[in-house]
Amino acid sequence: MLRTHALMYKALFAILVSNVLVAQSSRPATRNAAPSQFQLAAIVQGMQEAEASLARQAPYQVIREYRLFSGNNPVPTSRVLALLDFRPEDGKDYQIEEHSGSNRGEQIVRRILDREVAESTKPAEAQVGALTKDNYEFQFVSETTLDAHPCYLLRLAPKRKDKDLMVGQVWVDKGTLLIRHVEGHLVKSPSWWLKEVSVKISFNEVQGTWIQSDVEALADVRLVGPQTLRSHALGTQSLGLLAGNQTTGIFRKPRTQRKFNSIPAEAVFQLNHK
Repeated sequence: MLRTHALMYKALFAILVSNVLVAQSSRPATRNAAPSQFQLAAIVQGMQEAEASLARQAPYQVIREYRLFSGNNPVPTSRVLALLDFRPEDGKDYQIEEHSGSNRGEQIVRRILDREVAESTKPAEAQVGALTKDNYEFQFVSETTLDAHPCYLLRLAPKRKDKDLMVGQVWVDKGTLLIRHVEGHLVKSPSWWLKEVSVKISFNEVQGTWIQSDVEALADVRLVGPQTLRSHALGTQSLGLLAGNQTTGIFRKPRTQRKFNSIPAEAVFQLNHK
């Protein structure tokens, strides 16, 4: 059974570090005339440039809560709080603040964050699974709203069968051209054990900083059933507000400044099977 869970988790979290993902809270309500191919290309190019600009945000910290669920049980098997730092010159760093429940939950979260840290040092367009013209064909669906924000809704069609790409849709903010939401399912399952893996991930502006706010990933595992990961950003704070060793609330200075090399997906999610 642990082997089954290990294979599931490897695929379940393989696409959670793209740094271009957002969460859905409404469905498209209206349809508009499709833009020309030139206009669609401009939307996609503007989206890529807007995402690349996020690397120039002021340094910040964000606290995330991760919860792991098995089947339809509303009680999580594991809960983890992680503190992430982002500095434009260094990328991301993290530390685990607390955890409860299964130790496997903390192990999984560490592997997710290790890979997110490794990807954060790359240009946005070079990150695994990035929503770019190199990875996807884009099709205009409609103009719509998401949480009262006008958006372009685009359909995603992967250009190749790759475990880091998905078939789905993306909500692009009309004003900023930043991605507010993306959802879909993996175009290629990394394991026979997985009948389907789907994700919903959200970006929002919190206290002036654009962050990944929510994630839901669901895997349908053969012989086991549904397994779910959810994460939520509990708060964010500019690192410029932190002075010396003084901290407020849940935010702390990082204990160490760690450097990470890029880690292949196949290695990141190999779990201890003992």
